[in-house]
Amino acid sequence: MIKKLRIVFSGIENSGKSTLSRAVASELGFEFIEEQCRYNKAVIEGVETTDTLIEINSLQESMALESMSGSINGVVCDTSSIELRMWSRVKFGCDIECPIEVPIDLNFLCQTLEYFEEDPLRQMPDYADRVEHEIEFLEFLKSEDIRVKILKPSTLEERKKYVITQIKKLING
Repeated sequence: MIKKLRIVFSGIENSGKSTLSRAVASELGFEFIEEQCRYNKAVIEGVETTDTLIEINSLQESMALESMSGSINGVVCDTSSIELRMWSRVKFGCDIECPIEVPIDLNFLCQTLEYFEEDPLRQMPDYADRVEHEIEFLEFLKSEDIRVKILKPSTLEERKKYVITQIKKLING
């Protein structure tokens, strides 16, 4: 029996997580779970609370659990509890409980991209601000002993090739 994998893409806004995770899932035949904050009314209206973030985590984790049971190869997630916890720390000054229901086999951190792509939920158009926030994000990961493979800014194809190589290494031992 082949072990199903959970692959997660982390990072701050404007790092290419969504585009890359969707492309990897499609190429490898994994189920894809999109970042759920994009569909949350409170987030869209800018009135989210810590409870909102906890609810989003719960939804994303239940989707991962359901997708894992129905998939052949596993699931690729565009974000996880890491971003939600960091969001809570930055916006509300506190950490939140975000249990992980499905263990993460590989976690990739997409570094922010220099060019800015407009998006209604993005709040940091200035590259220097994003880099500064990314440093805080990396410090948070280190403090929590969360291991990630860092994806430096490059083309989608270069990032995808690296990610697929890493996944195949994991599968093949």
